[in-house]
Amino acid sequence: KVAEKLLARDAAKVESSNVPQPDSALHAAEGIKAEMVQAVAMGAPPKHPAMARSKEIEVKLRMEEKSRIADKVLLFAEAAEDRDTQQEEAAAPSVPKVGPASEAADSIEREVNA
Repeated sequence: KVAEKLLARDAAKVESSNVPQPDSALHAAEGIKAEMVQAVAMGAPPKHPAMARSKEIEVKLRMEEKSRIADKVLLFAEAAEDRDTQQEEAAAPSVPKVGPASEAADSIEREVNA
């Protein structure tokens, strides 16, 4: 039940936001893992169907975290591309400077590696 509550809480946070929420998925997954460790320590059988379902939800949330990180980087890259296009249009008909586009590419790479 805790895993399902944490999953629902994550879904509500995602629904209320217009940007990806990777930290919410991570926090929910970590909460589920902690609950599972505590349950086993208290004598719950690790192979119980409820434990298996909890593990499925934890894994789903960890995969969702990675997906949201990718979505966040994509939004960053699209914003950088939009800024570059605006600078290019502002410089027309002459050739735009090379530096800003190169700096934007470097910032996208840093965001990917962060």
